[in-house]
Order: sequence, then structure tokens, then C-alpha cells
Amino acid sequence: MLSNKKTLNPLEKPIIESQPNPSVAAAVATDQNLNLKPTRSYVEVAKSRNPNRLKLSFIPPEVVDGKAVVKYKSAYVLPSINRWNLGPFAYVMGLNPSSATMENFAKNQWKEFNFEEIFLLTSRVFLFRFKSDEDKDNMLANGPWLCARRPMILKA
Repeated sequence: MLSNKKTLNPLEKPIIESQPNPSVAAAVATDQNLNLKPTRSYVEVAKSRNPNRLKLSFIPPEVVDGKAVVKYKSAYVLPSINRWNLGPFAYVMGLNPSSATMENFAKNQWKEFNFEEIFLLTSRVFLFRFKSDEDKDNMLANGPWLCARRPMILKA
């Protein structure tokens, strides 16, 4: 039996015109009427309240054999170098601990050795800082140390 109805190809579907949704239009209008604070850029958020706090001055490089060479005063660098000398490097075998995990470990296990601070140097390598060389040496002498039942490699 033949039918008089024509079957439509999916690509030949009739276009249906839609009317704007009044509730959506009303919501957009109310959003525009609200006095919302404009979003601030990252530069505005990160801008210092005290612009002179970290003021840098340009020091021109010296030219030696046609190449620019930066000269600096050792007085600027020595305090930082001395700060890093008071700690051993640490690596935990078979574990990738977070900085917080290692800090908790050091605070709990090494509190009698005057542990001060921890620095994550690279993935899985940490630097610990103690108040004195004597504190660091005492901590190393009281090893071996385990973190989460895994051996910790320490290098002074």
C-alpha cells in the first residue's frame, strides 16, 4: 500500500523559527541593571600598595671584549649563600612527598635539632635549614632517617 506522505530527508528538515524566551531576556536585563563591580585584572590585584618597597635600579653592565658582563657586589649575595649553607639536601627513596609532608616530618622528628625551614628545590629534592651547623651535624649523626617507612638520603 502506497502512502501519499512524503518522507523528509534529515537534511531537508523544515526550519523552525523560534521566539526569544522572555524569562532569559528579563534575566539579562536585570544583570545589566545591577551595579556589579567590574572585575579587576591580575595586574591590579597583584599591584603593591607600597610601590617603593621593592624598587629596583638599573645598573649598566660593563663591556669586556665586546660582551656585556654583569658585575655585582658580593655583599649582596653572601647573606643568601650563607643562608643555604645551614642545611642538608634530602631525597626520599620511592616516594614523592609534598612540601607539607616533608615539613611536618621535619617539625615532628627534628624539633630538638632546631629545624627552621624547608625548601623544595626540584621534584623530590628538598633543602632543610637549621639554626646552626652544630644542629645540622647532630641531626645527621642521629640517623638513618625514614619518611613513611622509606629511607631518606641526606647530603650535607
